[in-house]
Amino acid sequence: MLKHSLTASISALCGAIIGVLATVWLLQRSPAQQNHIKARSLTIVDEGGSPAASLDASGGGAVLRFYDRNAHSVLEAGTARAGLDRFVRVLDGKGKILAALNSSPPYGETTLYLGDDRWTSRVIIGALPSDIDNESRGSDEWGVELRPPRSTQSLFAAIVKAPADGAEARAGILLIRSDGRRWSPK
Repeated sequence: MLKHSLTASISALCGAIIGVLATVWLLQRSPAQQNHIKARSLTIVDEGGSPAASLDASGGGAVLRFYDRNAHSVLEAGTARAGLDRFVRVLDGKGKILAALNSSPPYGETTLYLGDDRWTSRVIIGALPSDIDNESRGSDEWGVELRPPRSTQSLFAAIVKAPADGAEARAGILLIRSDGRRWSPK
C-alpha cells in the first residue's frame, strides 16, 4: 500500500512539473493578446443599477459625465466639435449649468462662467469679445463681466485689450444703465 501511495505521489509531482513546464513553453511561444474594448458609449452603474458615470463619444468629441443618486448629470468634462472646444461644467441636476470653464479655438480663449440655480452666467471671467475701439478681437480682450439677475446684458465690465502687434495694452470699463443703455458722464 505504501508502494502504491509513493508511486501515486511521484506521478502527481511529475505531472505537475510537466504541466508547469508545458504552460511556460506555450506562453513563451505565443505572446499574450492585448484586449481592446471599442464602444461609442460606456456607462458605469452603481450597486442599484443607476448610472454613476458615463463616457460618450460623438461628432469627433467625447464627454465624461458624473451623475447624482437620481441619475441626473451633475458634472461634465469633455470636448466638442472634433475635440476643438474643451469644457468642464457643473450642473444643478436639472440640466442647468451653474459653472463652466470653456476653452475655444482657434487660440484657446478660455472663459469661466459662474452662476447659480436661478441665473446662469452672472459672472464671466476670461476672454470677453467687446467693442473697445470699435473692434471685435475676442482673443485680445480679457476681463470680467457682471450681469444682473434674469439678464444677459452686462451690468459692469472691465476689459483689458492686448493688441496682437505687441503695442501697449489698454483697459476699458463699461457701465450699463438699468435700461440697457451705456452709462456715460454726459
